[in-house]
Amino acid sequence: MSASLNAGRRIGVAVVAFAIALGAYPAPALPRETVAQTDPFGPFEQVRRQAHAYCVGYLQSGDAPTYLKCLQQFAVYYCSSFSNDFLAYQWCTAAASTPYPAPGQRALTVRSYRVEVSGGWHRERDPGSGAILSERPISPSLAYTLERQSNGLYLATIYEISTGQVSGQRWVNDRCEITNSEGQPILDWIPCPIFPNKPYLVTLLPPPNPNFAPSPMIFIPGRLADDFDEDGVVEIGYLYTSGSGGREFTSGSVTATGYDPDTQALKFQYMRSVRESNNPYTTYDVERLYRLRGQSSP
Repeated sequence: MSASLNAGRRIGVAVVAFAIALGAYPAPALPRETVAQTDPFGPFEQVRRQAHAYCVGYLQSGDAPTYLKCLQQFAVYYCSSFSNDFLAYQWCTAAASTPYPAPGQRALTVRSYRVEVSGGWHRERDPGSGAILSERPISPSLAYTLERQSNGLYLATIYEISTGQVSGQRWVNDRCEITNSEGQPILDWIPCPIFPNKPYLVTLLPPPNPNFAPSPMIFIPGRLADDFDEDGVVEIGYLYTSGSGGREFTSGSVTATGYDPDTQALKFQYMRSVRESNNPYTTYDVERLYRLRGQSSP
């Protein structure tokens, strides 16, 4: 946790892709999911397993950055055989470059957890100057619950922030990892109610079209030097950034999950997404902060 993560302000952009429990903007809400879930890459999950087996030695030795680079290199060489089939190639590349959750210690120790949105705000900014054009508060609501079941796993129930309706359920183990129907970890549960203390977290960004593969999102730990929740405290947490630039448009996003540095309890999730282009209808700078409050029962 020695590095300060302040990329959000430095690149001047920051997050649409909120994590699993809290939905997204301006993308549509995630589809309803059941506990009988399958591996996220379908038949290409085997490619993901092969890449992991090839590179896992780095992860086991404590070198997570080299493990992640190894997966990228494996994807380049292995998936070249699919280069004549665009869809197969992008599914193969996405699967091979998506890590499995890093080894972690038990984070969930009690019978049940309840994470609520206690407030926050939604802002729209001028993409050029960053000046706030509009702001509205986010009302309190329930984000998700975790209930331990007889099989030792937690049943996560996810709620739509805007409607309060159940949007899906997942199996989660006590290391805050989403499992498949066989109990094998496939992704990290984000945001975990307790700081997970891992070298990275991995989740997926749903594709705009079901024919396309989901994109991996790798969150890096550190001290969140940017005061995303504007309370004057430097939290510990995880940060994901992305960005692109070109002649027609420039875009970028940031997602930050913050935890209290003393109690390691979940505090907030922040996201901002910016897109500048020659078309005013596809130019935006949107920003959200969800203040989060967790409760637990023994």
